Amino acid sequence: MRKFIKNLVPVRMGIGKGTFYDIQYLTETNGTLITSKSRFMGTGVVRAHDAEQCGGKGMRIFVDELAEEDSCHMGRRLQLPQPLKSVKWELDYLHDPRPIGQLEQLENDGRELFDKVASMNTPTLKDTARLHYTETLDALNRMRISNSRKAFPL
Repeated sequence: MRKFIKNLVPVRMGIGKGTFYDIQYLTETNGTLITSKSRFMGTGVVRAHDAEQCGGKGMRIFVDELAEEDSCHMGRRLQLPQPLKSVKWELDYLHDPRPIGQLEQLENDGRELFDKVASMNTPTLKDTARLHYTETLDALNRMRISNSRKAFPL
């Protein structure tokens, strides 16, 4: 998520637990076989999609309730202020363990993310689009506070 934000690419993600099957298709065109393996299905895919579509706004990583227990291995979780459908948690993508003595770099990285999101929130956007950026900024500040850092002013 940090890389997407740093490159000004707004995305939202969902994490789900369940089955996963990748499907490979072979297509013949003019005597050439073309393999496609970017298709997939399963209950994990459906639950991840549902988590991403839970109604939460912004550049965030929502965790389906069935994946909550396993998500602790992916990083820190942050409880949502209010549950959204089957989602009570999101991943804290600010948590980036660093050796002692690198707090300044950690703060600079956090400031860069915050500034990148703020730069995408232009006044020319419709309010419905701007909501995604303000929700992201709010989530970033909740992540900062949960990591014992001060919130950035909005």
